[in-house]
Amino acid sequence: MSLNLARFRLKPKYKHIGFASEIQTDLAKLEDRVQQAQARHRLYNYITRFAWIGLIGSFVIGVFGSVLLEQPLSPLFWLFLFSLGVLLVLGMLKLFERPWLIPQERYVLPVGLIKKVIRDMELEPSLHLSLNCSPVNAKRKRIDTIPDPKRDRWKIDRYADPWLLLEGQFLDQTDFTLTLTELYIEKYGWKRSRSGKTKHKRKSKPKGLSLTLTLRFQRKKYGAVTVLKDSLKEALKLTPTARVKRIKVSDRTLSLTVKVPPYPPPKRFEVDRNVDVKQVEELITQMFLSLYHVLNLAQKLSKVTL
Repeated sequence: MSLNLARFRLKPKYKHIGFASEIQTDLAKLEDRVQQAQARHRLYNYITRFAWIGLIGSFVIGVFGSVLLEQPLSPLFWLFLFSLGVLLVLGMLKLFERPWLIPQERYVLPVGLIKKVIRDMELEPSLHLSLNCSPVNAKRKRIDTIPDPKRDRWKIDRYADPWLLLEGQFLDQTDFTLTLTELYIEKYGWKRSRSGKTKHKRKSKPKGLSLTLTLRFQRKKYGAVTVLKDSLKEALKLTPTARVKRIKVSDRTLSLTVKVPPYPPPKRFEVDRNVDVKQVEELITQMFLSLYHVLNLAQKLSKVTL
């Protein structure tokens, strides 16, 4: 089923099982709509600044002018009402566009991954793509709440956002499943300022990504992979920041889970981010190559055994 923008706005989830070309078309459609929303949001912010200037300026000048001249200034009163009306309209327009302010990686990363995996698939490849573009700190994505070990009366909400699922089959009849989960925490509690006032504070922090790649293959071709179980880690070639969390192997499946910390900001004074599209795409490519390196070793071992 192709992307329906009206439905997506109400429920920002996308799921499609079909030709890769159809998914690429949908993602291009989504990217175009997000870029429209971003352009409109910038325009609304630009107009909002002038509306606030008009609102505050007309109020201040109107009050002092009426006191000095001892009569109300009608033009400034109408300017005040006009500026107030503009601000209300802009607020509603921003609210309408807010669901489309989706992080760029949610639609750019799948495009790059699809381009890479279809190189080793049939001419008209079929894929299963599932995307969840709702905020990472949505309530339903909270996994637990724990006390902050460093601050009294503070708590930590921990979130796990599995927003990407990609499945397909390569030419050698090996099925793959790739999942990406974004990790995130929010710290909140009461803090006393220097003046003695107590305020409720909330701090957000990205905690990195968890990626799992699973290959399901023919037992006859790669079944000897179980013999390599104890030396699998040495065969993996991943970026230094990636930490192997789990490796599962059987005579039909091979699964790798890695975790990476947040990526440093591209510009000074910006905060860390969970996803750097280029580096995450490179890491996923390394995961595919590493697992296939293991399978190729298993295939050679099977031939020697025979």
